[in-house]
Amino acid sequence: MSAFQAITVTTLETERLLLRPWQMDDVDDFYAYASVDGVGQMAGWLPHKSKEESRERLLHWMEEANEFALMHKEDRRVIGSLGIHPSWLSEREQPEYSGKHIIDIGYTLSKAYWGQGLMPEAVQRVLAYLFAECNVDIVTVSHYDFNLQSRRVIEKCGFSLLECVPHTAKKTGISCQLLRYILYREAWKKQQLQKLEMRRIRGEETDAALALAWEVFSQFEAPVYGAKGTETFRRDIIDNAEFRASVKSGACPVWAAFDGEMPVCVIGMRQSRTHINLVFTKQEYQRRGLASALLTQVLSELKAENPTLRTVTLNSSPYGFPFYLAFGFVPTDTEQCVDGIRYTPMRWTYAENR
Repeated sequence: MSAFQAITVTTLETERLLLRPWQMDDVDDFYAYASVDGVGQMAGWLPHKSKEESRERLLHWMEEANEFALMHKEDRRVIGSLGIHPSWLSEREQPEYSGKHIIDIGYTLSKAYWGQGLMPEAVQRVLAYLFAECNVDIVTVSHYDFNLQSRRVIEKCGFSLLECVPHTAKKTGISCQLLRYILYREAWKKQQLQKLEMRRIRGEETDAALALAWEVFSQFEAPVYGAKGTETFRRDIIDNAEFRASVKSGACPVWAAFDGEMPVCVIGMRQSRTHINLVFTKQEYQRRGLASALLTQVLSELKAENPTLRTVTLNSSPYGFPFYLAFGFVPTDTEQCVDGIRYTPMRWTYAENR
């Protein structure tokens, strides 16, 4: 697990689930679902015959540190597992897989919780963790041909069928077809962007947009700027009634990417419409290509509104500098510091004006 932390120190969260390391106190919950006929066979193992058998498996998982316990937040019980393992695809010599970091996932869910959409919820969160936080290139997953529930989970999560091979499960002796699926990071990023709505915000969405800006600033910028820079940002942006009113009226345009009704990325401009003064992406949506996609849309709309527009400027924070540089902005001066705000002036030039 070189590209990500062992599950002993990793906890993920969804709306209904907490994905956390296994604990010995989980043995009762584990045995409760692992002893039910029809659960283990879906993943290639027989129902547990005793709590001691569950305890031994639990100890193995804790030693390997590659299995999440799925805890139902409302019921406060562990209802399944989701494992992260080296993939069978890594052993192949095809050039398209050479040098790639490839991970295989597998999962089991208590029969009492089937049909509630919980496993797609867990898998989608783990995919975001692997692709966006751990730089995994490819994720694989498999299911037996008779496991239609797993097939639906895999399809909902955007995997593509790679192959179907004969298989006999060692522990159950069941012979069947094993269907193997693949998902590339770039394909996953595109799927995530397609789920979002990107547009200018409406006046009533101003508070939510600026709240996101403050949330992300506090996480990533404030530690660099310190107390003085943080107070300057709060004064000039967050608590500035005139600026807030300009955003609400549309005089200072702000674009956002929305996941449902929630803004998860915002880009704002001064009234001149030539200088960007806000670019913030919610932490769990970073490294998905979202800011690049929204910024591309913003620059395109600005050019459509003003065909004579040649350049757009911004003042990059130290945290954002590598992103803007990769996007195509160029520094126009060395790093400055004004009222505790460290920034590097940068400029984007439209292709026809370069």
